[in-house]
Amino acid sequence: MTSATTPAPTRRPDLPSLTGMRAAAAAVVFVGHIGLAGVYAQDQIAFVLRALPATFDHGAVSLFFALSGFVLTWSHRDGDTKWAFIRRRLAKILPNHLITWTIGLILMLSFADFIGVAKVLPSLFLVHSFIPDLDTVVGTNGPNWSLAAELFFYVCFPFLLPTMLRIPPDRLWFWVKVAVGVSFCIPAISFLLPKGEIYADIVPTTRFWFICFLPVSRMAEFFIGILVARLVIEGRWKVVSTRNTVLISLGFWVIAAAGSPYLWVAPYLIPIAIYLGNAASRDQVGDYRRLAQPRWVHLGQLSFAFYLIHWLVIEYTHRYLFDEAAWSIIPATAYTAAVLGISLGLGHLLFKYVEIPMYNRWAKPRPKGSATPPTPPAAVHLGGATSPHEDSEDDERPVVTA
Repeated sequence: MTSATTPAPTRRPDLPSLTGMRAAAAAVVFVGHIGLAGVYAQDQIAFVLRALPATFDHGAVSLFFALSGFVLTWSHRDGDTKWAFIRRRLAKILPNHLITWTIGLILMLSFADFIGVAKVLPSLFLVHSFIPDLDTVVGTNGPNWSLAAELFFYVCFPFLLPTMLRIPPDRLWFWVKVAVGVSFCIPAISFLLPKGEIYADIVPTTRFWFICFLPVSRMAEFFIGILVARLVIEGRWKVVSTRNTVLISLGFWVIAAAGSPYLWVAPYLIPIAIYLGNAASRDQVGDYRRLAQPRWVHLGQLSFAFYLIHWLVIEYTHRYLFDEAAWSIIPATAYTAAVLGISLGLGHLLFKYVEIPMYNRWAKPRPKGSATPPTPPAAVHLGGATSPHEDSEDDERPVVTA
């Protein structure tokens, strides 16, 4: 990426903290889904796991979207074609998506859960989040609604980036404020929609869909990532202290909780910008923190596959093996640990045997006249990826599969 003031280096430094950040965000989503399943019988624990993470879940997904914008901007290649970029993105997300979508369909059919072709087929093609019907948004595997948004962002990115690069460095903060303001306007715009059915007795389904699931409505988070990347690249990001980061995060979380469900998204954008800017700035100068540790980086590498498989494990074990039981602390915690372990194990298998080889095979076209796929100089390195949908653009470096 180039700008008027800062020439693009051949290769920017890795940002391992952002990879570790994906693992932390995926863990928040997992805890929220455990709470949503109603595993714990104690009212206090059920509240902590269900009501509180309900807002954190959407903040975690916002972080994923912002991470996508950040890392794609950070790793942008001069001279890259639009089709080459989109091809690499498809090679990253489609193999795991197709496998988990198919598993979800098989489980639906096996447990007489099938809701009809018209409601599951859109999720296969990742267009389901554009349809204002929650059954369609859930499809065969609920969490993949965010993949529809990511795919939309990917298609838009090569067309948007030239304009984003032309923003003068001293105007970047202005556009951050604009993106945050637009996100806060989304709930107000949703009131122009008809009410329809009521979701969870608190919000009309059409408004809930418009605020949380419609990809266009989530574009501000992606823009935030692009703008913060530029701020770091231009040397205009000032690290916010840990104390102030915590206070700001708590303040905006209170706003999100108080405004639930209409403010499940917008209040998190400022804290997310701080997390990204702080972590990237520190990694850039070698000031690595906890999330840059190898164990977190490895979990971050697995997080995309984990994210796509964990809900299927929770949904079908809890509902059909245990008849949606709610347990006391010890058995509920044992169940949680078991499904976490199973999800991590399946995620590892998807990462190692689907995600990596399929990316290596399809990310780049075969040389003309070649009957067999070329052997890459090194397997794709996913350690630099910084969103749950594997946005790393560092395609020629060795892979970490341990």
